[in-house]
Amino acid sequence: MNILNNIDIVLVNPLYAGNIGQAARAMKNMGLSRLVLVAPAEDPLSVEARKMAVSAFDVIEKAPVFSSLQEALKPYHYIAATTTRKRKGHPRRYTARGLAPRILEEARSGRTAILFGREDKGLFNEEILMAADIVTIPTSKRLSSINLSQAVLLVSYEIFQEYDPDRIPAEPLYQAADLDARMAYLNHLEENLARIGFFHSSSRGHIMASLKDLLDRSRPSDRDIRILRGMLRQLEWYESELSGGKGPHD
Repeated sequence: MNILNNIDIVLVNPLYAGNIGQAARAMKNMGLSRLVLVAPAEDPLSVEARKMAVSAFDVIEKAPVFSSLQEALKPYHYIAATTTRKRKGHPRRYTARGLAPRILEEARSGRTAILFGREDKGLFNEEILMAADIVTIPTSKRLSSINLSQAVLLVSYEIFQEYDPDRIPAEPLYQAADLDARMAYLNHLEENLARIGFFHSSSRGHIMASLKDLLDRSRPSDRDIRILRGMLRQLEWYESELSGGKGPHD
Protein backbone atom coordinates (compact mmCIF):
# COMPACT_ATOMS: atom_id res chain seq x y z
CA MET A 1 0.00 0.00 0.00
CA ASN A 2 1.22 3.49 -0.83
CA ILE A 3 0.81 5.24 2.50
CA LEU A 4 1.00 8.63 0.78
CA ASN A 5 -2.57 7.93 -0.34
CA ASN A 6 -3.63 8.23 3.31
CA ILE A 7 -2.28 11.77 3.64
CA ASP A 8 -4.70 14.56 2.75
CA ILE A 9 -3.84 18.23 2.27
CA VAL A 10 -6.73 20.35 3.58
CA LEU A 11 -6.94 23.97 2.43
CA VAL A 12 -9.14 26.01 4.74
CA ASN A 13 -10.95 28.91 3.08
CA PRO A 14 -8.32 29.51 0.37
CA LEU A 15 -8.83 32.94 -1.16
CA TYR A 16 -7.45 32.48 -4.66
CA ALA A 17 -8.08 29.78 -7.25
CA GLY A 18 -4.53 30.21 -8.53
CA ASN A 19 -3.13 29.19 -5.16
CA ILE A 20 -5.31 26.09 -5.19
CA GLY A 21 -3.84 25.20 -8.57
CA GLN A 22 -0.28 25.77 -7.40
CA ALA A 23 -0.90 23.77 -4.23
CA ALA A 24 -2.22 20.85 -6.28
CA ARG A 25 0.89 20.94 -8.46
CA ALA A 26 3.14 21.03 -5.38
CA MET A 27 1.33 18.01 -3.95
CA LYS A 28 1.61 15.96 -7.12
CA ASN A 29 5.31 16.83 -7.43
CA MET A 30 5.78 15.13 -4.06
CA GLY A 31 3.58 12.10 -4.57
CA LEU A 32 0.47 13.36 -2.77
CA SER A 33 -2.87 13.21 -4.54
CA ARG A 34 -5.62 13.80 -1.97
CA LEU A 35 -6.74 17.43 -1.71
CA VAL A 36 -9.66 18.64 0.42
CA LEU A 37 -11.12 22.15 0.11
CA VAL A 38 -13.05 23.95 2.83
CA ALA A 39 -15.12 26.95 1.77
CA PRO A 40 -12.89 28.17 -1.08
CA ALA A 41 -13.49 31.83 -1.92
CA GLU A 42 -13.12 31.23 -5.67
CA ASP A 43 -14.15 28.43 -7.98
CA PRO A 44 -11.47 25.72 -7.69
CA LEU A 45 -12.31 24.52 -11.20
CA SER A 46 -11.74 27.92 -12.79
CA VAL A 47 -9.44 28.65 -15.70
CA GLU A 48 -6.94 30.26 -13.31
CA ALA A 49 -6.76 27.15 -11.15
CA ARG A 50 -6.29 24.95 -14.21
CA LYS A 51 -3.56 27.21 -15.56
CA MET A 52 -1.59 27.16 -12.29
CA ALA A 53 -2.08 23.43 -11.68
CA VAL A 54 -0.53 22.56 -15.07
CA SER A 55 -0.56 18.73 -15.11
CA ALA A 56 -2.06 18.38 -11.63
CA PHE A 57 -5.58 19.61 -12.35
CA ASP A 58 -6.86 16.06 -11.78
CA VAL A 59 -5.97 16.53 -8.09
CA ILE A 60 -8.43 19.45 -7.94
CA GLU A 61 -11.10 17.67 -9.96
CA LYS A 62 -11.16 14.84 -7.41
CA ALA A 63 -11.06 17.17 -4.38
CA PRO A 64 -14.20 17.19 -2.18
CA VAL A 65 -15.45 20.62 -1.13
CA PHE A 66 -16.93 21.21 2.34
CA SER A 67 -18.65 24.21 3.82
CA SER A 68 -17.18 23.68 7.32
CA LEU A 69 -13.89 22.37 8.64
CA GLN A 70 -15.57 20.29 11.32
CA GLU A 71 -17.49 18.38 8.64
CA ALA A 72 -14.37 17.96 6.50
CA LEU A 73 -12.32 16.46 9.34
CA LYS A 74 -14.71 13.65 10.31
CA PRO A 75 -12.82 10.86 8.46
CA TYR A 76 -9.42 11.54 10.04
CA HIS A 77 -7.85 9.85 13.04
CA TYR A 78 -4.83 12.18 13.03
CA ILE A 79 -4.68 15.90 12.17
CA ALA A 80 -1.75 18.34 12.02
CA ALA A 81 -2.12 22.09 11.52
CA THR A 82 0.34 24.56 9.99
CA THR A 83 0.98 27.99 11.47
CA THR A 84 3.81 30.51 11.60
CA ARG A 85 2.69 31.97 14.92
CA LYS A 86 3.34 30.65 18.42
CA ARG A 87 0.18 29.38 20.06
CA LYS A 88 -0.30 29.13 23.82
CA GLY A 89 -1.58 25.86 25.17
CA HIS A 90 -0.30 23.81 22.24
CA PRO A 91 3.18 22.50 23.12
CA ARG A 92 3.44 19.89 20.37
CA ARG A 93 5.21 22.01 17.75
CA TYR A 94 7.42 20.60 15.00
CA THR A 95 9.18 21.68 11.88
CA ALA A 96 7.97 19.94 8.74
CA ARG A 97 11.06 17.74 8.76
CA GLY A 98 10.57 16.89 12.41
CA LEU A 99 6.93 15.90 11.97
CA ALA A 100 7.28 13.99 8.69
CA PRO A 101 8.12 10.64 10.38
CA ARG A 102 5.06 10.87 12.62
CA ILE A 103 2.77 11.79 9.73
CA LEU A 104 3.94 8.71 7.84
CA GLU A 105 3.57 6.54 10.93
CA GLU A 106 0.01 7.74 11.46
CA ALA A 107 -0.78 7.27 7.76
CA ARG A 108 0.09 3.58 8.03
CA SER A 109 -2.90 3.03 10.29
CA GLY A 110 -5.47 5.43 8.83
CA ARG A 111 -6.26 8.68 7.11
CA THR A 112 -4.34 11.75 8.20
CA ALA A 113 -4.87 15.43 7.42
CA ILE A 114 -2.58 18.44 7.28
CA LEU A 115 -4.39 21.78 7.57
CA PHE A 116 -3.32 24.94 5.76
CA GLY A 117 -5.03 28.25 6.52
CA ARG A 118 -6.04 31.36 4.65
CA GLU A 119 -3.46 33.31 2.71
CA ASP A 120 -4.03 36.47 4.78
CA LYS A 121 -4.91 35.17 8.27
CA GLY A 122 -3.82 31.55 8.42
CA LEU A 123 -5.76 29.20 10.66
CA PHE A 124 -7.88 30.50 13.52
CA ASN A 125 -7.17 29.31 17.07
CA GLU A 126 -10.29 27.15 17.21
CA GLU A 127 -9.24 25.44 13.98
CA ILE A 128 -5.74 24.76 15.25
CA LEU A 129 -7.18 23.19 18.42
CA MET A 130 -8.72 20.48 16.24
CA ALA A 131 -5.20 19.25 15.48
CA ALA A 132 -2.96 16.98 17.54
CA ASP A 133 0.27 18.64 16.37
CA ILE A 134 1.43 21.96 14.96
CA VAL A 135 3.78 22.33 11.99
CA THR A 136 5.84 25.52 11.81
CA ILE A 137 8.01 26.52 8.87
CA PRO A 138 10.86 28.70 10.19
CA THR A 139 11.29 31.90 8.18
CA SER A 140 13.25 35.12 8.40
CA LYS A 141 11.86 37.81 10.72
CA ARG A 142 12.20 40.26 7.84
CA LEU A 143 9.32 38.48 6.08
CA SER A 144 7.74 35.62 8.00
CA SER A 145 4.72 34.85 5.81
CA ILE A 146 5.01 32.56 2.80
CA ASN A 147 2.64 31.79 -0.04
CA LEU A 148 0.08 29.04 0.54
CA SER A 149 1.42 26.84 -2.23
CA GLN A 150 4.98 27.32 -0.97
CA ALA A 151 3.92 26.06 2.44
CA VAL A 152 2.22 23.05 0.86
CA LEU A 153 5.34 22.33 -1.19
CA LEU A 154 7.71 22.54 1.79
CA VAL A 155 5.63 20.24 4.00
CA SER A 156 4.96 17.80 1.14
CA TYR A 157 8.66 17.76 0.25
CA GLU A 158 9.69 16.73 3.77
CA ILE A 159 7.08 13.97 3.83
CA PHE A 160 8.20 12.67 0.43
CA GLN A 161 11.87 12.77 1.41
CA GLU A 162 11.12 10.76 4.53
CA TYR A 163 9.01 8.27 2.58
CA ASP A 164 10.90 7.88 -0.70
CA PRO A 165 13.13 4.76 -0.56
CA ASP A 166 15.07 6.01 -3.61
CA ARG A 167 15.74 9.48 -2.28
CA ILE A 168 19.11 11.07 -2.84
CA PRO A 169 21.02 10.93 0.46
CA ALA A 170 21.96 14.12 2.24
CA GLU A 171 25.60 13.06 1.94
CA PRO A 172 27.12 11.05 -0.92
CA LEU A 173 27.46 7.35 -0.16
CA TYR A 174 30.90 5.85 -0.74
CA GLN A 175 33.29 3.40 0.86
CA ALA A 176 35.63 5.21 3.24
CA ALA A 177 39.22 4.04 3.50
CA ASP A 178 39.84 1.63 6.38
CA LEU A 179 41.98 2.32 9.42
CA ASP A 180 45.06 0.57 8.03
CA ALA A 181 45.06 2.74 4.90
CA ARG A 182 44.57 5.93 6.89
CA MET A 183 47.32 5.05 9.38
CA ALA A 184 49.71 4.12 6.57
CA TYR A 185 49.16 7.55 5.05
CA LEU A 186 49.62 9.29 8.41
CA ASN A 187 52.87 7.41 9.05
CA HIS A 188 54.08 8.33 5.58
CA LEU A 189 53.15 11.96 6.20
CA GLU A 190 54.83 11.97 9.60
CA GLU A 191 58.10 10.68 8.10
CA ASN A 192 58.13 13.49 5.57
CA LEU A 193 57.22 16.19 8.09
CA ALA A 194 59.97 14.98 10.43
CA ARG A 195 62.53 14.96 7.63
CA ILE A 196 61.87 18.60 6.72
CA GLY A 197 61.99 19.70 10.37
CA PHE A 198 58.33 20.59 10.68
CA PHE A 199 57.97 19.41 14.28
CA HIS A 200 59.24 21.12 17.39
CA SER A 201 60.49 18.89 20.18
CA SER A 202 57.14 18.65 22.00
CA SER A 203 54.70 19.21 19.15
CA ARG A 204 54.97 16.00 17.14
CA GLY A 205 52.41 13.93 19.05
CA HIS A 206 49.87 16.76 19.29
CA ILE A 207 50.16 17.64 15.61
CA MET A 208 49.81 14.04 14.45
CA ALA A 209 46.79 13.55 16.73
CA SER A 210 45.17 16.63 15.18
CA LEU A 211 45.93 15.40 11.66
CA LYS A 212 44.45 11.99 12.48
CA ASP A 213 41.31 13.70 13.80
CA LEU A 214 41.12 15.78 10.61
CA LEU A 215 41.49 12.67 8.46
CA ASP A 216 38.86 10.75 10.44
CA ARG A 217 36.35 13.60 10.14
CA SER A 218 36.89 13.94 6.39
CA ARG A 219 36.33 10.19 5.79
CA PRO A 220 38.58 9.90 2.73
CA SER A 221 38.04 7.07 0.26
CA ASP A 222 40.75 4.63 -0.82
CA ARG A 223 41.24 6.72 -3.95
CA ASP A 224 41.67 9.86 -1.81
CA ILE A 225 44.36 8.10 0.22
CA ARG A 226 46.17 6.95 -2.94
CA ILE A 227 46.18 10.53 -4.23
CA LEU A 228 47.52 11.89 -0.94
CA ARG A 229 50.27 9.27 -0.78
CA GLY A 230 51.08 9.85 -4.45
CA MET A 231 51.62 13.53 -3.65
CA LEU A 232 54.05 12.59 -0.89
CA ARG A 233 55.98 10.22 -3.20
CA GLN A 234 56.21 12.92 -5.85
CA LEU A 235 57.58 15.37 -3.28
CA GLU A 236 60.09 12.75 -2.16
CA TRP A 237 61.16 12.19 -5.76
CA TYR A 238 61.47 15.91 -6.39
CA GLU A 239 63.56 16.36 -3.26
CA SER A 240 65.79 13.51 -4.36
CA GLU A 241 66.23 15.05 -7.79
CA LEU A 242 67.28 18.35 -6.27
CA SER A 243 69.85 16.62 -4.10
CA GLY A 244 71.26 14.67 -7.05
CA GLY A 245 70.07 11.29 -5.84
CA LYS A 246 67.76 8.78 -7.43
CA GLY A 247 64.07 8.95 -6.53
CA PRO A 248 61.40 6.26 -6.43
CA HIS A 249 60.50 6.87 -10.10
CA ASP A 250 63.97 5.89 -11.39
